[in-house]
Amino acid sequence: MDRGRASPFFTKEDFPLLEDKELNPTDISPDGRFLVGHSDRYRRGFQGSNGFFRAHHAAVLLDFDNPEQIFLVGKGCQPTFSPVDDWIYHVCGGGKECPLKSDIMRLQVSDRQKRTRYEAVVVRPDMIWGHTYQPRVSNNGEWLAYAATTDGCHDQDTCDYEVFLQRLRVLSLPIRLTREPGNDQWPHLWVGAMWPPTLSRD
Repeated sequence: MDRGRASPFFTKEDFPLLEDKELNPTDISPDGRFLVGHSDRYRRGFQGSNGFFRAHHAAVLLDFDNPEQIFLVGKGCQPTFSPVDDWIYHVCGGGKECPLKSDIMRLQVSDRQKRTRYEAVVVRPDMIWGHTYQPRVSNNGEWLAYAATTDGCHDQDTCDYEVFLQRLRVLSLPIRLTREPGNDQWPHLWVGAMWPPTLSRD
C-alpha cells in the first residue's frame, strides 16, 4: 500500500569514490541508470575510471549499476542528458579543452571510457556573451536551449542573462531569443507531446 512516504532515490554515500567530496547532482539519464553532476573529486588530481585528470570543478558521470566507478565528462559544471540519445552536455570551465571560455561541450555515454568524441557544441561567435550556462536539450533532441550573460558578469542571481537557442542535428550559430534587462535563466524547449517518464529504480 502506498502510504505517501518519500524515500531517497540515492545518496552520495552510494558512491564510494566521493567519500568526503562534494557532489551536486544535476540530471539522471532517461533510462534511470546514470547520474551526472559536478564535483570537486578531481580538484587535486584523481585517477578515475577513464583516466587521470585535474579540474577545479568537474562534470562527472556516475553509474548506479557500478557505483565504484566515476567518469570525467569534462572540466566544468551543469551536465545534463539529452532525453532521446546518449549525449551528455555540460558547461566547459576553461582551459585547453575549451575552445573559448564557457563553451558548451558534449560527450556520449557510450564513449565515456575513451572520450574520443568529446566536442564543442556552442562556440560563442561574439565574446560579449562569454558566460554560457544552463544547457537543456529539447524533448525531441533537435534543439539546445541555454542562457548566457555578458563577459565579466558571472553571478547567476544578479547578472543580465539572455536566452539562446541552437540546432543540434546540424550545428549552426545560436539564435538569441530574449532582449530585455533582467535575469532570463533555465530555459527549456518542448516540441510536440511531452515524452512519458521512463525512470525506474526497481
